[in-house]
Amino acid sequence: MIQELVLNIPFPSRINVDIDGIRQRTLAWLRACGLMKSDAAVKRYLDMDITGLGARWYPDATGEELDIAVLSVCIATFLDDQFDGVLANQTDEVAKVIQDLIRLMQPGDPVLHFPDSPLVQTYAAYFSRNRAGATPSWYTRHCLSWENYLKAMVVEVEHNRTTAVFENLEDFLVLRRETGFMRIAIDMLERTGHYELSPELLSIDTLQEMITLTCDIIDAANDIHSLRKEEIRNDTLHNIVACLQQLHHCSQTAALEITLQLIDNWSTRFQSLAQETPVLSQILHLSEKETRDLQLYITGLSTLMSGYYLWGRATKKYHEDNIIPPGQHGFTESYL
Repeated sequence: MIQELVLNIPFPSRINVDIDGIRQRTLAWLRACGLMKSDAAVKRYLDMDITGLGARWYPDATGEELDIAVLSVCIATFLDDQFDGVLANQTDEVAKVIQDLIRLMQPGDPVLHFPDSPLVQTYAAYFSRNRAGATPSWYTRHCLSWENYLKAMVVEVEHNRTTAVFENLEDFLVLRRETGFMRIAIDMLERTGHYELSPELLSIDTLQEMITLTCDIIDAANDIHSLRKEEIRNDTLHNIVACLQQLHHCSQTAALEITLQLIDNWSTRFQSLAQETPVLSQILHLSEKETRDLQLYITGLSTLMSGYYLWGRATKKYHEDNIIPPGQHGFTESYL
């Protein structure tokens, strides 16, 4: 089974002790927003164990910050599900949904294309909760991550419609880093950890490379785990294994080997950069608090990688007997 492949993601992993509580609270909130109206949808959601992924990503988070961080993963899953269904090739309709969601990030009463949509209303409630407890500087940056993620979805749907192919791996990775949701998940490390890195520190080349490596490792691992699902749904265009197979004119087995080697190289590079951070703190003359926050952030990046890996191997989301045929919604119903 492809989910059981051993990947070189050698970072420690823990799980939040409130996993059962967050699972119950998240389910209740999503249902109150009008999602998961059927028992079948609830079962599929629980089988995926999306809250388990959030509990591994943010093992020390508590309270409202934990709930918001896990909800962000859940609502992104619902959105992706809708675009994998009947909207898979409808660029104009997807663009309208994305416009609505971007408008909802800021306070006010925006004009929406789908004001009665349960999914749009869920995002409105989520952004209101997220904004309430955030610093303006963090929230502004976080909204940019959401906006890039959402706009990249439109590009992905347009690629699906035109069956465009990538000319090289870097072009693929540039788009995959945005559609993979990881920039949003990385932002949440600060929110859940009650700290905030300065723009100057975040812009340092070493840290930017570590962020990029984190995105690439998790996205590639996810592409391996979801490969069978995407083959069955005729949706392999944005999968790194399929991309490498096309670029190298090789077999899928060979492309998988290349992907495994890339993950190995990226993990080794991340570990090397992490070992340099004490020297980096000295060179930059960071304060004691800045040094502590930087270390928390880097530890958080490694926790995201290991947390995804363990969840990805166990979730039923990618089991072949759980895969929904092309053109159907994963949760059995439309939320738009």
